[in-house]
Amino acid sequence: MDYKLVFVGRPVKEKGLCDLLSALSLLEQYTWKLTIVGELPDEIELSTVSFKHRLHITGALSNDLMPQILNSHDILIVPSHYENFGNIVIEGLACGIVVIAAETGGIKSLIKNNYNGLFFEPKNYKELAHRIEYVFRHPEHAKLLSKNALESSAEYDWKNIAAATVKLLKSFL
Repeated sequence: MDYKLVFVGRPVKEKGLCDLLSALSLLEQYTWKLTIVGELPDEIELSTVSFKHRLHITGALSNDLMPQILNSHDILIVPSHYENFGNIVIEGLACGIVVIAAETGGIKSLIKNNYNGLFFEPKNYKELAHRIEYVFRHPEHAKLLSKNALESSAEYDWKNIAAATVKLLKSFL
């Protein structure tokens, strides 16, 4: 299978794109392509990437294109060294694609490891490679992760958030 991976992030080191590229260098035997939504950080020199023919760099895109982008990919990879919340994770869950994310910051409250996504230790590109390879080698579990991702995203629907907020506010009265 030709796997379509996607990374979305600003061009800063903390988003972990270098870690993702290092992980993918260990997986060149598989058939995959990576879409990078955003600009490349200064520390990445494409001429040194042996698989640059597998990369598609879109540059910055409008937020309203994100569902279309995510729905056309198999795996969202979020290798951030730290995230306050992780809106892109919620967007990935809502699109029902496999989310592989660094276990950090607010992402830890969004992903239930091995249920609606997979975690790896931040900055550990070998563990990230292992998680990606796991998805490649276990398509049935990947389908289950996707199904659970979509179901769990309902928790973040604005109607549910509004209802929970009203309930919380009423509890103070």
